[in-house]
Amino acid sequence: MLALRVEELTMEIKEAREEVTRWREACELEVEAGEIVIEEREKEIAMLRKELEISKSSLDIANSKLMLKGRLAETAMAAQAAAEASLQLADRRSLVLRERSK
Repeated sequence: MLALRVEELTMEIKEAREEVTRWREACELEVEAGEIVIEEREKEIAMLRKELEISKSSLDIANSKLMLKGRLAETAMAAQAAAEASLQLADRRSLVLRERSK
């Protein structure tokens, strides 16, 4: 009877070890799968960061161009105002010269 009980316990231990081995293997497979997913996500993150940097650079360039266009427009308006003032001055001088010549 004791030998039978020892044999039963030995079988239970063997089954438990087999179960532990199956669980260990399953866990190791899950860890491997998780590591692969982590690597893929890290690659995605790196690509997204690179895209973000490119977008930021493009935005900075666009903002710089916009500022330059604004300054160019201001300069053009100032040049137009100066040209108009110059024409008005020339018109006044021309009137003064006409009046003197009469």
